[in-house]
Amino acid sequence: MGDAGTQGATLVHARRRAAMSFLCVGAGIALAHAGLDAPSWAWLTGSLACAAAAAVPRAAATRIGLCLALVLLGGGWFTVRVLERPIGALDPPAGGAIVTLAGVATTSARELPPPDAPLARFRSESPRWVFDLDADALVSDAGDRAARGRVRVRAGGQERPAVRAGDRVRLTGVLRAIPPPRNPGDDDARLLASQRGVRATLTLTDGTLVEPDAGGRGWAGAVRSAWLRALDGARTRASDVVDRASGDSPRARFLLRGLLLGEYDPGEREARDAFARVGLAHALSISGFHLAVMAGLTLLFVRLTGERGRLEPLLVAGAVVGYACLVPASSPILRSAAMVLVLLLAESFGRRYDRLTILGWTAVALLAWRPMDLWSLGFQLSVGLTATLLWLGERFDASLWGDTLRGLSSPRELGVWAVVRAKVRLSVSAGVLCWLVSMPVLMHALGLVSPSAVPATVVLTPLIVLVLWGGYAALLVGAAAPGLAGWSSGVLARLCDLVVAGVEVLDALPGASVRVPPTSAAWAAGATLFVLAFARWGSVRRARWWVGLGAVLCWLGVEWTLADRLNPLGRSDVVLRIDMLDVGDGTSMLVRSGDDAMLWDVGGPVRSGLRSDLGRACTALGVSRVRTLAMTHPDADHYARAEQAPALGVRRVLVSARFASQAATPGSGASGALAALREGGAEVFVLHAGDTFAIGAARVTVLSPPADAPWTQDNDHSLVAVLEAPVRGGVRRVLLTGDIMDDAIARLRGVVPGPLDVLEVPHHGSAREASIEFVGALSPRVVLQSTGPLRANDPRWEAVRAGEGRVWLCTAERGWSRVDIHADGRLTWRTRRD
Repeated sequence: MGDAGTQGATLVHARRRAAMSFLCVGAGIALAHAGLDAPSWAWLTGSLACAAAAAVPRAAATRIGLCLALVLLGGGWFTVRVLERPIGALDPPAGGAIVTLAGVATTSARELPPPDAPLARFRSESPRWVFDLDADALVSDAGDRAARGRVRVRAGGQERPAVRAGDRVRLTGVLRAIPPPRNPGDDDARLLASQRGVRATLTLTDGTLVEPDAGGRGWAGAVRSAWLRALDGARTRASDVVDRASGDSPRARFLLRGLLLGEYDPGEREARDAFARVGLAHALSISGFHLAVMAGLTLLFVRLTGERGRLEPLLVAGAVVGYACLVPASSPILRSAAMVLVLLLAESFGRRYDRLTILGWTAVALLAWRPMDLWSLGFQLSVGLTATLLWLGERFDASLWGDTLRGLSSPRELGVWAVVRAKVRLSVSAGVLCWLVSMPVLMHALGLVSPSAVPATVVLTPLIVLVLWGGYAALLVGAAAPGLAGWSSGVLARLCDLVVAGVEVLDALPGASVRVPPTSAAWAAGATLFVLAFARWGSVRRARWWVGLGAVLCWLGVEWTLADRLNPLGRSDVVLRIDMLDVGDGTSMLVRSGDDAMLWDVGGPVRSGLRSDLGRACTALGVSRVRTLAMTHPDADHYARAEQAPALGVRRVLVSARFASQAATPGSGASGALAALREGGAEVFVLHAGDTFAIGAARVTVLSPPADAPWTQDNDHSLVAVLEAPVRGGVRRVLLTGDIMDDAIARLRGVVPGPLDVLEVPHHGSAREASIEFVGALSPRVVLQSTGPLRANDPRWEAVRAGEGRVWLCTAERGWSRVDIHADGRLTWRTRRD
């Protein structure tokens, strides 16, 4: 008993050391990411000082010193790895410049998949090709200059650029820095790119600007090029094998590519979203689950040849490494491979290492490798759920089904059904535990609860395992003879179709997935800790756990009650708020008053999914429900994201007569937009001049177009509305104009009530004489210009821009912009770049 107690205490201490090290390193990374501005040498010097202080022979001082040393080490490493630019790194000039670069292509040129949203086809975009270049020289007439860094190259044109992985090339294009975040809720692409070593983007008009470069090769360069070319060839063959194995079934191709290659098929967007809604999104992104299945299958084949002892985990590790080389390199795949390899390596030593402790130290190493993964949902769930199962899996299974005596009977003595029943129970308990632990995190990250996740996992995971077995076998056979992979297509296609059909059936059930209002990171962390504590120490028979559950639910209720309020708990006196999102050459504005909200146009990027760009921005702005959507006119740059609006709860759609007229034509963009909104439960209303409605305390009056407008241009038929917000002693007025041009502007002269405080500049700021005179005559205090770089800072607007006390907010210059009208009449504003 004494030895057992000593071993138990040692195990607990080992786990605590790993957990505290992970938490301290993560805290340091978070502090550096949050803007604790300090050079790397300061972080690292402080870390050394704290480590030295930990040598004091006092337990408390040692613990505190080591923890502080790890925190500072994490911050310093993040600064070195992500924030600071290496000496000699490629430094793109501000605003971009035409340059010639030389380097080695690390990937072959491939076509960018088209946007996956149905309305994307109504926005014309030329074909784009993309590949990565490991640049090493900046070429000029004065000679080559060393400039190292990975560059993402994008090329236009109809023909694929003649670039293969391993080719040394010289290419000319526009070099630009990675742009900063554009809107609330956007990830900072600069940090993610810096972690990958990507320093800039290079845009080429077409592939003819790429030419071979004979310089700088040497034997090391030749070996590297040969390796890159062989790796690319193996991945191309694997992709071909998967396509052959899927036969003629699009669903099988979608599922096999997701399961085996971790690739997303844009043509099966609905199926992908259904997987995510029922809680099986992880199946389409290669994770530890996939590699564990492959490792188990490999181990089975190895043991068929006899007992191999310590050689077994090494052979399995070799299979994992080979598989990781076959599939496109990405964070989830490499992270999962690293976790599996570390566990296999520990097993190969023949010692009884604690898996949970090993996982903790592996997580620290993964953070050192990719510090930005600390904010990755995939990293959080893969590490967190694996640790939960290792720590609490057996205990939770026993508490759910009751304790069972293990090891007293063999599977043969128990019988087949007893074994199956035990496996099903274990699957259910693991699924319930993972669902409970992950639910708060998913509510915060995606605004989604999936009650169907447990039955989906229990019912469909065995089928997914069968598909994986068949797919791995096809890859193994196809690696030698790709033509043979097609022999398995009949069975695999039927299994894949069955899995996808099962997901769609579960997704169609009432309550299979529920969208919820935004929740804070603090609540998600608190709720997760409560679930873990209950799974470890809790009991439904003890009142204190019910009190704890009530506190967590009350906290959630308070957050949801205040979620969509413009002035929660009276913290501000804003009467009307306008958030102008940065969507390039398009318009998308969020107008709020009180507890009500309206979207004024929904143009912009047409990517969609469980959490679209529009949904992320609204959530980051504290809005989960938008009941009203106004689409000014039937141009795609004002309605392209209409299909994303139903997820926000839009129930009232306001359009002009011209929009409704074009929507009557089947197959048109306007028709598709209204169809998506009606399918989501919205009702469509056609507005004319003189119509009024309310958004919270603000009164909205439509000024144009009149019912009998004879104008030929769609732009002139844009909805134009004035918003009047009540303030002390009067009202403040906002004029929203859409894309009106000369005819509509001529009619509006003398119609717009004054004085005007905020104005949306017509047609994104196109410098038409009528528009310039119109804005100058109205003399607004704040001008909103939603546009891309081509219309930004046009000198023809200079006289109007320079009006006394005028503020000109342009998305191309400042990103997302906000204007607030306060109860005392004050106007305040802020932008993304301020």
